[in-house]
Amino acid sequence: MFNTYWKCLVALTFVVSLGTVNPLLADELTAADYREIQELYGKYAAALDSGDGEAYANTYTEGGMFRLDRDGVAGTPTIGHDNLVTFAERYYAGNQGNGRHWNNAIVITPTADGATGSAYLVLSNVNSRAISVTGIYRDVLKKTSKGWRFASRLVEADTPADSDE
Repeated sequence: MFNTYWKCLVALTFVVSLGTVNPLLADELTAADYREIQELYGKYAAALDSGDGEAYANTYTEGGMFRLDRDGVAGTPTIGHDNLVTFAERYYAGNQGNGRHWNNAIVITPTADGATGSAYLVLSNVNSRAISVTGIYRDVLKKTSKGWRFASRLVEADTPADSDE
């Protein structure tokens, strides 16, 4: 009986210890974190392409920032909820609802403060079937009380090889 008691206690201690956080692994992400971040990438694209400025802004932290760099020139950053809503609405209107963002090769790396992410971007126009922009997203991600959000998102747009600019 005594031997069985100790075996059960040792087994229970082992199981409970699996649920504790090891401080050395504090910057690790769970499978749920990876899934939520990947869903964030999809929500971002769907919100922007559908013209839902509120949903787009809600993919960012409260003071979140978006910036598009083209041809090695840093663009003007869009910072904060209201500015992000306006940006998304203007983007949608300017593209007459024909823009489609496609992300691929998403890489998520845990950090002490959250995560960094990168993804290839292909932006096409469904009307003309033309590719408007290709590039790479460079993201800083934070886990908030509302889930994972972009703290900053930089788009490094590719410069076409035949560009004379």
